[in-house]
Amino acid sequence: MDAPPNASGKTVLTCGQSSNIVLLISVVMALLVVAAVIAIGAQSLVATIIVFALMGGALFFLVPRVKEVRSWHDPELHLPEYPLTLGSSSEVRFVRRPKVTGSDHGGAPIAARFTLECEERATYRQGTDTRTDTSTVHKHVWTANGAHHETASIGTQLNVPDDHGAPTFDLGNNEVRWTLEIEPTGSSFPNSKASYTLDVAPVWAGGAGQPTDSTPRDAGSDSAPRPTPQDGVRLDGPEETWA
Repeated sequence: MDAPPNASGKTVLTCGQSSNIVLLISVVMALLVVAAVIAIGAQSLVATIIVFALMGGALFFLVPRVKEVRSWHDPELHLPEYPLTLGSSSEVRFVRRPKVTGSDHGGAPIAARFTLECEERATYRQGTDTRTDTSTVHKHVWTANGAHHETASIGTQLNVPDDHGAPTFDLGNNEVRWTLEIEPTGSSFPNSKASYTLDVAPVWAGGAGQPTDSTPRDAGSDSAPRPTPQDGVRLDGPEETWA
């Protein structure tokens, strides 16, 4: 979810994690309650034991998520400029803010694994069937370190390539999507994954935007090139670590 620039002029993206967790909890508990009522009504001891065992497992899984929703705001991604552009390099920051302030963790070390991915999707009809081909044309994985004071914060360099992947677009039958997934690790704050859909504008960081042969067009036009899925995934060298 996009947010307007904050007081510092930066754009803050949030991933709506809290609402997703609340929805998951509601659905799971509703299904388990219905199953428990059916099992008890059927007077089946085995079924009742199984249902209550599942309820115990669900509570074991969901309680940490409930605690996270009550204690923490949604994960934030701070960007100095947005939308991003092809070939751009930005100093971004992943932030988790507590809902109750006043607790300092003394700069406890934390880290996160970042995955930047560009995916192309092409939807077409084959006979009476509708098919969708998906191809990952760029994937870059790296790690970065940070510190947890009152707010947990991890800064890193986000590099958008200019030679692998096209600008963000969605024409219904053709789509290019950029995502950034962040998987934090640390004992003093939640380690839930956060995923952001990024907007990459059709502008090249090195100059004015101009279409190239790889620039995707509407698949409905016979004269316009369509994105061609590439085999495999390109990893830009080994995993990198940012201090």
